[in-house]
Amino acid sequence: KKGHALLISALYLFNPAVIYVSTVWGQVESIPLFFLALSYYFLPRRYYFSHLVFALALLSKQTALWVLPVFLIFWFKSAGLKPLLRGLTLQAIVFILLYLPFALPSTAFSTYLSTLSGSSTLVSDQANNLWYFIVGGRRVEDSTLLLGSSFRLWSLLLLGASYGLVCLNLWKKATPQRAARGLFWLSLFAFFLQTRVHERHLAPAILFLLLTDYRSKYNILFYLLLSAYYMYNLYFSLRLPFI
Repeated sequence: KKGHALLISALYLFNPAVIYVSTVWGQVESIPLFFLALSYYFLPRRYYFSHLVFALALLSKQTALWVLPVFLIFWFKSAGLKPLLRGLTLQAIVFILLYLPFALPSTAFSTYLSTLSGSSTLVSDQANNLWYFIVGGRRVEDSTLLLGSSFRLWSLLLLGASYGLVCLNLWKKATPQRAARGLFWLSLFAFFLQTRVHERHLAPAILFLLLTDYRSKYNILFYLLLSAYYMYNLYFSLRLPFI
């Protein structure tokens, strides 16, 4: 409904955390999120446009890979294997063409993959997630051992198990509504269970929560609480303006 769409748009556009991370801080989170949301919008309508726009999301920021499993399952379930392969080929072509000003076609993917390790090897890089609270906010390398295994390994195991549950649920019945839920939960798990995460990486969960079909007053309350938590984490990291 038009009124509902305007309400959802207003909840996002006038969210203090969204304004803070974009306008005050100048981070680029809104750019990949725009392409991810557009790719989701095209899922049941324009199959290959969905692939094309997702490639732009990947090129905008590598964190788009966090929700790739949801798109892969939905692309496959909605059209089959051959269209999926054609769509992935289209993505690869777009990827290489847009890399041409910066790298040879033969090195485009290797150049991109070399950036996936991120800019940090800390348990938490200013993100108030699970590991931040476990280490008490200290700057600890994620190679540090916890119960005989590194923080990094524990994070990957927890993340893999969580992703597996979400993907299994979507695989059983791939609907646009379940895809939106999957996008939200993968984004939330990626922030809270992964090491090397920055404070601004909660941004996708804020957006995708609004796209879900959860329709209750508790969902709005959860959105407001999650947004407040995100805003606190952002301000605690940047501390601008100084108060």
